[in-house]
Amino acid sequence: VNREHEAQRAVELETSLAINRTLGQFMDRDQLSLEIAELIRRNYGFDDVQIFLWQEESQSLVLDRPGIPDVERTKIRLDESAALGHALLQNRPVFIPDTERSQRFPPDSRWSSTKSRVIVPLRLGKETMGLLDLHNRRPQQRTRIELEALQSLCDQLGVAMRNSELDAEALAARTEAEQASRLKTRLLANVSHQLRAPLNVILGYSQIALSDPNPYGTQLPSNLRSDLNHIEHSGQHMVHLINDLLDLSQAQIGALEIYPEKINPHSLLTETFEGAVGAMDANQTLDWRLELPQTLPVISADPVRLRQIVLNLLSNASKFTDEG
Repeated sequence: VNREHEAQRAVELETSLAINRTLGQFMDRDQLSLEIAELIRRNYGFDDVQIFLWQEESQSLVLDRPGIPDVERTKIRLDESAALGHALLQNRPVFIPDTERSQRFPPDSRWSSTKSRVIVPLRLGKETMGLLDLHNRRPQQRTRIELEALQSLCDQLGVAMRNSELDAEALAARTEAEQASRLKTRLLANVSHQLRAPLNVILGYSQIALSDPNPYGTQLPSNLRSDLNHIEHSGQHMVHLINDLLDLSQAQIGALEIYPEKINPHSLLTETFEGAVGAMDANQTLDWRLELPQTLPVISADPVRLRQIVLNLLSNASKFTDEG
């Protein structure tokens, strides 16, 4: 008896190791479950194997058949499932050594050639996902240790099936996110291109009107020059925003390039500050001041990107500061 038990434990261990090897070979849930079910069938000497999945909405057991649409798969209602339903509700294996002489369950006409049967719940913690249905075409005896081993292997199968489903969901979500990112990048590029054309017209007319002498042959009123200056500064600010959009789209696909050079931070900060403040809406409750040392060390940086950073900081300061 001890030698027989040792042999059964060895089969369980060998099957468990084979399942672990199979996990690294298949990512598809359907193919993975069929491979593991076939492995259990072969190692324990069963003639046929099938997997039923529990469908809560219809209160039915659905035969898992990859490649077959759900509407065409075999469905067995719980109240008509006999031994299958008993294993599901009791959440433990059902063993029928001789289906024709069983006092508990009548022969199942759906599988008339089956003479012996083991039905094992596919469990994930306290949840029963479905059943592993194992058939023999002749009466067969199974020991308690075999049934316990089959339940342990089915628990392993249940975890593998759920992990495979989660991997598939994660992969689908990642693919969807990548597609959305590509669409967003394309949208940013298209919108930026479409905005640039009318903006160049606005900047062109405002700069021509502000030129001295201007093409109108007359001195513009100070109020009009002030308005045109505001239009021109706002247009320049819009150019920077468009550039930000393009840089964002390039950065998200790893195509943003940096060109560092030696620059004087004092002049860059002064010019950026004066240009940004001049383009912002007049607000009497805000006081803009630039406080810098007379001399600052020369630094190595990309002046375009650094200017964008400072402009973004000033824009946020204006947007989120009411007074002070």
